[in-house]
Amino acid sequence: MTLENLLVFATIADCGSLSAAARRLGKAQSTVSTALANLEVDMGTRLFERDLHHLALTADGAVLLGFARSTLTAAGNLERKAHSLSAGHGHRLRLGIDQALPVTHSHALCAELERRFPQLQLELFRPTSIDATDLMRRGLLDIAIAVTVDPMPSDFNASSLGQLQFVPVAAADHALSRLPLVHNSDLAQHRQLLASSRDGGDASIFGRYSEIMWRMESPELLLDLLKRGMGWAFLPQHAMQEIDAREGLKILEHEYQEPAFLKSVDLIWSKQDQQSEAARWLSSDLAWARSVVPS
Repeated sequence: MTLENLLVFATIADCGSLSAAARRLGKAQSTVSTALANLEVDMGTRLFERDLHHLALTADGAVLLGFARSTLTAAGNLERKAHSLSAGHGHRLRLGIDQALPVTHSHALCAELERRFPQLQLELFRPTSIDATDLMRRGLLDIAIAVTVDPMPSDFNASSLGQLQFVPVAAADHALSRLPLVHNSDLAQHRQLLASSRDGGDASIFGRYSEIMWRMESPELLLDLLKRGMGWAFLPQHAMQEIDAREGLKILEHEYQEPAFLKSVDLIWSKQDQQSEAARWLSSDLAWARSVVPS
């Protein structure tokens, strides 16, 4: 039983006759007839009822046709995957999208990856900006869309995607929220909540504003503690535009204007790693990566 004979079987079923199947396959009718006869011997059953002008599937043939088509589809997928791997294209993309970026903005990018690379094994991560470069150094991430860490490590490539506005935020009933204008000296007197890197270090896209800091990996936990008045934090401005997120919170009127808290967003990848086909596409067609950054 060969894939070629299974293809002949499926083509005869589609065309309804040996002559039409032979024309579609570009083979002599005698070759198609022999292939069908050999397959029926291998399967131990008749696949078609024959008359002078037409072939009709037997009951067994109708059942086996579905299996034959599935086998041909699987074989085609296997062949495409093998060609992709042998060409160095890879079959996996481990993509990091910064926690500060909205999840909903990644939908279009995921849809385009599905369209361009239907066999791709995609792994999505939500690291902090600091963690993104660390995960790539450890070989756990291929490429990332992340808020810029200054200075950008020299062992990484970076392409600018846009900017993300952050704002200082506290609970509506927090002491800072009662101030008409908040100074850095005011922030220093209250607990700062910080999205922390996995190693627990002080590294952050913002400097240290308070000696009292609570660090956490979970943005959901940070938001919950903010609403409970446990401290203040910098949040992406887009988060404060979501009703559920902003309920019970207030953007603090700071002495510095918004541009002081405007951060760049980059597509970053290691200079040392060989990129997969999907990663190369993402780094060369930046429009799709930019779609993840809110305007």
